[in-house]
Amino acid sequence: MGYFAGIDGGGTKTECAIGDGERELGRGRGGSSNLNRVDEATVRTSLEAAIAAACQHAGIMPAQVEAVCLGAAGAARESVLVPMRQMLEGLLPGCVPARAQLMGDHELALFAAFGDGPGVIVIAGTGSMVMARDEQGRTARAGGWGWAISDEGSGHWIGRTAVRAALRDVDRGKPDTLLGMILKAWHIADVDSLVRETNHIPPANFAQLFPLVEEAAQAGDPLAVSILRRAGGELVQLANIAMRKLWPPEALVRVATVGGVFAHSQEVRETFEHSLRVLSPNAVVDAMPVDAARGALVLARKL
Repeated sequence: MGYFAGIDGGGTKTECAIGDGERELGRGRGGSSNLNRVDEATVRTSLEAAIAAACQHAGIMPAQVEAVCLGAAGAARESVLVPMRQMLEGLLPGCVPARAQLMGDHELALFAAFGDGPGVIVIAGTGSMVMARDEQGRTARAGGWGWAISDEGSGHWIGRTAVRAALRDVDRGKPDTLLGMILKAWHIADVDSLVRETNHIPPANFAQLFPLVEEAAQAGDPLAVSILRRAGGELVQLANIAMRKLWPPEALVRVATVGGVFAHSQEVRETFEHSLRVLSPNAVVDAMPVDAARGALVLARKL
């Protein structure tokens, strides 16, 4: 019996699903495997941890895996494709090159949601972007141009927006409770230290603050609630841009989501679903995230 691996490589976590020809047998997680954000050593450690945990859960050895599909940000570029392929060859020696497929995280998410059919996938994890495909196979995208200038509605965007909003309240002389939570989370003593932390190079990991903003919103903090609603609105704008490239406003279009922001924030999900239906009344929206690792496992079986 053959064994297969499907891997969803994200900016915050890496998830690996191991299965045979019919069933999923085990799951494992590691840290970031986004080469645009972390170095090669970190990516390898994350992949190794996810694969090892999934194989242990499945009761097999990594060398028994015969085919693997990995989706990761930037995997279509040679600078990302080559080192990640080398890592997979070392970690899964049973997968010959022809049975190791690498693709962009947006391509994987689109397949996980709709197979080869039409639809729109909205990604909101550490970063964000939208990918759409119509009935003729034409594709369109929006967003996803990187943390410095884009990634609207993502975990990074939410964290950075929270810091900006908290400092604006400092300017007004009315510090919000969110400021204290940020200082505590980052083990920072005062505002001056926060300013230094958020402006140095390499940049601070703003995505780490997303769970904190979500926690504050659930406790009723109005600033946190407004930030999450803005995130949902930003994601709607990206989705609408991609949809209008392929369909008229009255078209019936399936829309799915993926990523930790959708998975963990009801405020974002509800804002996204409601606002998108205002712009596209016939859109069929599923704001509960699809399982990208499971989609990668399906593709690995095809190899």
